[in-house]
Amino acid sequence: MNAEPTSNTKPEKSPLEATALALYYQAAVLIKEGKTDEDVIAELGKLGIPPETAQMMLDRINVSRRNVEKVSGRRNLGAGIVTVLITCSLLFGWFGVQITGIGGVLVLLLLCGGLYLVWRGLLQLTNL
Repeated sequence: MNAEPTSNTKPEKSPLEATALALYYQAAVLIKEGKTDEDVIAELGKLGIPPETAQMMLDRINVSRRNVEKVSGRRNLGAGIVTVLITCSLLFGWFGVQITGIGGVLVLLLLCGGLYLVWRGLLQLTNL
């Protein structure tokens, strides 16, 4: 049996690619720690990265973060809208079933959770 790569196996990364990924990872860790862009650029400068390259890395990381945040925002918005519609239908009896009493209180709490998800999704989509 020879160990030829198949379509299911990932090819090995070159040392240059592995180094670039490690530098991006280091920059992402610094951002997650709450460092400012200037601090991250300075830290990458200590590793021998020119400031222009470090700024380019930060720009790419920020674009990626915004894209992930928008996907998360769409998910939160969708889940919130579905939750709000279902809870409103139960509260107001849109489909023949109306919840009252202690069940109504629980449905109101679920409605508040749905409204929170809608609000959070809108904030994430608008980058606020």
